[in-house]
Amino acid sequence: MDSFSSALDILLLAIVFGSGGYALYTYLRLRREWRIFNNAFLRPANCPASACKDPDGFLEYVHPRLLLVAIACLVSGVLYVPVAVPNFGKLLHIGATVAGILTVGAPLLGFAALVVYMIAQGKAAKRFWN
Repeated sequence: MDSFSSALDILLLAIVFGSGGYALYTYLRLRREWRIFNNAFLRPANCPASACKDPDGFLEYVHPRLLLVAIACLVSGVLYVPVAVPNFGKLLHIGATVAGILTVGAPLLGFAALVVYMIAQGKAAKRFWN
C-alpha cells in the first residue's frame, strides 16, 4: 500500500506543478504578446477570441489572476515535496505534525487557487463575452 500511496503523491505533485507551470507560461506569454490566444487557462471554454467584447479589459482582468494561481500552485508543489518524495521529509527533519499539515494543506492550497481562478473565469465569460 505504501508504494501505491507514494505513486499517488507523485502524481498529485506532478499535477500541481504542471498546473502552476502552465499558468506561469500563460502569464508570461500574455505579458509578452498582450492578446487573447488559444489557451485553456486564458480563455473561457467555448468562447472564441473574436467574440470578446473588450479584449483589453479581459486581459487586464485575467492577467494578475493568472500570476496568483501560478504562484499558489508552485508554492503548493514546493510545500508538498517533503511529503510526496520518499525520505525527503526525513532529510529536512520534518516531524509528523508538520508532515500531516503539509499532506492536507499543500494540495488544498493549489486546488483552492485553481477553483478560485475557475470562478473568476466564469465571471469573465459573463462580463467580457456575449
